Amino acid sequence: GDDLLPGLRADDVPFVLEGEDGQVVLVGWPTPPEGFRCYDGPAPLNDPIYVGQVADGELLRIEGAAGYTGRFRGTLAVRMPPDPDWSQAFTTSRGQASSHRCDTMLHESCHVNWWRRRETGGGGTLAIPPLEARVLEETARLLLAEPTACVDVYPRVYQYLALMEERDRLLADVPATRDVWRSQETSEAYGYYVTWLGRALLDAPVRDSALGELRSPWRAVAPSAVERGLARALRDWPAGWDGALAWWIAAHSEYHGLREVTMLYRIDPDAVRRAWSRGADVRDALAAVSGYTALSAGIKRMILHSVKEGTDFRERLAEYEAESTRGREEVLAAFARPAPAGPRPVVLRAERRVRPGAPGLRERQARFLNRFALGIKEQFHLEVERPSLTRFEAEHGGWVLEVRTLLEEVSALRDHPDGATLELDREEVRLCAPEARVREQCGVLVVTLGSNSAP
Repeated sequence: GDDLLPGLRADDVPFVLEGEDGQVVLVGWPTPPEGFRCYDGPAPLNDPIYVGQVADGELLRIEGAAGYTGRFRGTLAVRMPPDPDWSQAFTTSRGQASSHRCDTMLHESCHVNWWRRRETGGGGTLAIPPLEARVLEETARLLLAEPTACVDVYPRVYQYLALMEERDRLLADVPATRDVWRSQETSEAYGYYVTWLGRALLDAPVRDSALGELRSPWRAVAPSAVERGLARALRDWPAGWDGALAWWIAAHSEYHGLREVTMLYRIDPDAVRRAWSRGADVRDALAAVSGYTALSAGIKRMILHSVKEGTDFRERLAEYEAESTRGREEVLAAFARPAPAGPRPVVLRAERRVRPGAPGLRERQARFLNRFALGIKEQFHLEVERPSLTRFEAEHGGWVLEVRTLLEEVSALRDHPDGATLELDREEVRLCAPEARVREQCGVLVVTLGSNSAP
């Protein structure tokens, strides 16, 4: 661990191996949770292994994810979703896929280490950010996808930092969103750093262990190669969830984090280790090491103005604003005059009361989005991939969510029994919510999702 980052450990990180039909295997847990028993059969590990079965709602399925960091029964752990080829994992070489899973375990173990040090519960308001902040972030991401001369990284670093500093300034009204994004970006930065550096350091011990037959040869990946690969990925990234009118809490943290740590490593290879030792934000470390922090406010404003004028930021912002205005009017018109045939107006509403004595949540204007996703600690999961007016806000232990959209088929909603779990799995809406109720009001279907704000 110390060869990667000072104090980094993986031997005390709990793992959750998620199988089909609610089957779960726990590795690295000091004591088994309720309902789990110790496995005493043959295994390639010395640590205790516990097996059990859980309700499917406890397993968060993230499409395409090889693994992720999250809580299981209250414990922060690395969670590994089922792999279609797992049945062959201990009998045949799976080449590149095996190496990828090793990379994933190392990457997510770093996340667990980081969040153990930094997780404080946070504060402030978590909400959908202003449109301009999202366009600034998108401009910064696209800026880094452009080729740049390797001999002088500083101008591009300064431009990037100016855009992201302005983004964070615009998020001052939603501080929890700003803090979540910054923490996620730094966590991803460290995770990707140990992944590319760990390949070189772990190749020999893995090759000589029982896992040697299960992996393809790892090779060290230079930061410059990581940067080139990332630039290609950013340049070719498909439209959709990356747009400024799409929102989910994590945003594009993995891309910003990886880009920031590669730039920091290029300027000073030891700066990443120093930042980790201090528990520092990687972007703050990049600003300090590059000299951006020492620039005057006037110089920073000049850099920001220059990069806005030198990119298509203003045109991009105007296009998004026009699309947002047009989309808002169309959704409002559909709700004002519900059509007798075709898509039906639907309101998806959820709310959790704030704790007694806490100030109430302010009423924010719903934003037009073409995609929205949210999960609240396994209470429910929602993905909407169609135009909607969405309001979301969380603060002081309470939260509210309201999504106004149109659905092609609503029979599942009309026939839903009060208080039962509502599940929708369609191309336009994917939803899992307990204790859902459906009412029709003036031709509009209102779905209340697990609300405890009314009897």
